[in-house]
Amino acid sequence: FGAKGDPETLRITKNRILTRLLETETPRVSGIDSVIRTAGDLGWKKAVASSSDHGIVHFVLERLSLNDSFDAIVTGSAVSRGKPAPDIFLETAARLDMQPSHCVVVEDSNAGVRAARAAGMGCIGFRNPRSGVQNLSPAHAQVDRLEEIDESLLKKTALLAKKT
Repeated sequence: FGAKGDPETLRITKNRILTRLLETETPRVSGIDSVIRTAGDLGWKKAVASSSDHGIVHFVLERLSLNDSFDAIVTGSAVSRGKPAPDIFLETAARLDMQPSHCVVVEDSNAGVRAARAAGMGCIGFRNPRSGVQNLSPAHAQVDRLEEIDESLLKKTALLAKKT
């Protein structure tokens, strides 16, 4: 992005600032608990696959009391290429002992949707107001609210992944 300075120093500084901000307010996306519960009711494994720093991801999950909600947590440090490369999703599927075509991703960024599709996974694009305007059109389905993700949509998206 044209930033000047050592990339590692910039990353550490960014994470320090982000952690301070998250200490005062860690916003919970409405509907996340519903999606986790619905996937659990289906007997599906659940994971977080985030390009964010390991410390930030675990900090947020801890603050939101979600650490125990997932079977795997994979962060950007686990892979050499970030989104839109499929690496993080392929690593997540491997940790879950799942075939990628049996996975469904809920993603709020264009790079993430492209990465999920490149991994051969089903993808639901979530128009997250906190993520700005993103082109989610490559997703199999799109929702404005996580509450729209129900058992039917998850199953339909899983079937679409297997066909593509």
